[in-house]
Amino acid sequence: QILKEGFHFTGPEDEMVSYLRKRIFEMELVSGVSFEQVIREFTTNLVAYGTGFIVIKRDEDRSSGSPIRMYGKTLKPSAALYPMDPTSVSVKLNKHGHPVRWRQTIENSTNPEKDTIEFDAADIIIATMDKKAGFVFGTPYILPVLDDVRSLRRLEEVSEVIAQKYAYPIYHFKVGEKDNPAMILDDGTSEIDLVRGEVTNLPTEGGIVTSHRVESDTLGDKAALLNVEPYMKYFESRVMGGLRLSDVDLGRVSASKASATTVSQGLQDSARDFQAVLSDVLSKQLLL
Repeated sequence: QILKEGFHFTGPEDEMVSYLRKRIFEMELVSGVSFEQVIREFTTNLVAYGTGFIVIKRDEDRSSGSPIRMYGKTLKPSAALYPMDPTSVSVKLNKHGHPVRWRQTIENSTNPEKDTIEFDAADIIIATMDKKAGFVFGTPYILPVLDDVRSLRRLEEVSEVIAQKYAYPIYHFKVGEKDNPAMILDDGTSEIDLVRGEVTNLPTEGGIVTSHRVESDTLGDKAALLNVEPYMKYFESRVMGGLRLSDVDLGRVSASKASATTVSQGLQDSARDFQAVLSDVLSKQLLL
């Protein structure tokens, strides 16, 4: 929904917009990653983790831009852009609580040692959603409802066990009666062994014919089972509310276009909120 209509550059001067597009095209050639791919991964991380990162690679030999004076020092022009996984990032703060260095630690499956890369604060673009005061990272929507997600998942596992347990009934064959128990046959076997053999060799579409001394019943079909559906619906509604989703957003109901627009107003508001953050961050940290 955030990138449904794509994105574009606007400005008071056409020459400035053309220059931005030229520089971005150059960075795509240097990095081998399209700008749209960077924005999409940046947006995906912002939605999933409440925090998104873009690494700026600065190289005056591979850029047609000029050095700029920022943060009290001269910065080389941007040459390439790369998205960065927020789950692998840690930060070093100064005494005022502002980031001064960023560190990315990558687990290498082929090497037991960890690969660590450090970046200067001026080379990192960061976007956050619902960032609390005193924190560096944002708060993803799913964080407050993580316990509800776990509860819902456990209920789903319970319902799966119940379905598997009672999908195939257990048959009980009672041979003999209280006053006339199962007999021992001449060959030493009992009537129970005889019925067991008949049932074992019974074809799927077949049946068995016995005297009145053999009764058949199924176990479990008359048991009073706990109906977990209301509990699953309750936790599911809590999870969807925390994620700001509705049944229409998930395609679960058939609704007209007008009804879908009305019901999905929450999702549209969330998308506009993300769009405002992305526009502000990219305009002031990348296109400045």
